[in-house]
Amino acid sequence: MFCPKCGMKLQDGARFCSRCGNVIAGNGVPPMPAMYLGANGPIPKKKKGKGCLTAFLVFLFLLLAAAAGGGALYYYNKKNDEVLLESIRAEYREDGEDEEAEPEGEEPEGEEADEGKADEGEAEDGEAGTKEDEAERPAASETLATEAATMPEAWPAAVTTAGATTAANAAATAPDSSEPVVLYASQVDFSNYRKAAVLKNTVSESSHVTQNSNIDYTGWSAFDGQITTSWQEGAAGDGAGEYVQAAFDREYQVQMVTVRLGNHRSDSWYQKNNTPKSLIIELGSQRFSVDFPQEKEEFAVLLPQPAEASDIRVTVGEVYPGTEYDDATIAEIGVYEA
Repeated sequence: MFCPKCGMKLQDGARFCSRCGNVIAGNGVPPMPAMYLGANGPIPKKKKGKGCLTAFLVFLFLLLAAAAGGGALYYYNKKNDEVLLESIRAEYREDGEDEEAEPEGEEPEGEEADEGKADEGEAEDGEAGTKEDEAERPAASETLATEAATMPEAWPAAVTTAGATTAANAAATAPDSSEPVVLYASQVDFSNYRKAAVLKNTVSESSHVTQNSNIDYTGWSAFDGQITTSWQEGAAGDGAGEYVQAAFDREYQVQMVTVRLGNHRSDSWYQKNNTPKSLIIELGSQRFSVDFPQEKEEFAVLLPQPAEASDIRVTVGEVYPGTEYDDATIAEIGVYEA
């Protein structure tokens, strides 16, 4: 007897094939149902729970992949937001720097436009202009009172004791109403005055320093509104008798003339150049001689009565000698009507 499946010889009466396990029909043993038989024997039973575990592992893998993808997307978006924010900040900073770098006005003429070049036609200074030290300046009343003991008789008594005296009543306190009164410009309320406009092409001078630089030492520098530029006469001697003159855009009833005497570019250069001690001021038909203390200040000369004038001429009288150069210097001249 042989196994119908594998052909192995079986013992008589055998119910199973010892090789393939095939159930041998017959001999009183009913054949196995077809659903339990396969091509190679009985169909093995599936283990319970194995399919669920596989499904769970697949689900867990998908969940972790989704979480990783979400995290990567969040990180990518965050980095993009940071880059965009940084670019906006950088653009804002650049715009702010450009606005600060814009000049507030036209480039000044003369010495202020070329502070590193030579001055007074003698040598290069290499010094930067310094601001006036207001803290070290004595009070106006104290300074004027000190000057009273040393100034000549031409210096009005009302000026030396003015202190808080205003421009409006200074002339009334002067012993001689025919003489001009000199105050510090800080004592004058300029809102009560209108400044005369000077025509640049009418400005002339008796002489001025010339040198190989673009610094302007001509008479216009005394009217250009820049205190660091100045008219510097270039004649031989200490500058006595040298003058600067200019015409206005119309006729004015001049009540006040302001002056900054000497080189106001810095304290050092103020000491080096000659500074006018007295000036002769001519306005129309009127002519005044005025004395000043040696101070790096702006002075206001109040006229005893308005002078009808369409031009001005300022002549240097005596000077305070400088420590190095003998060029008499006037930094600024202003003309006002009430």
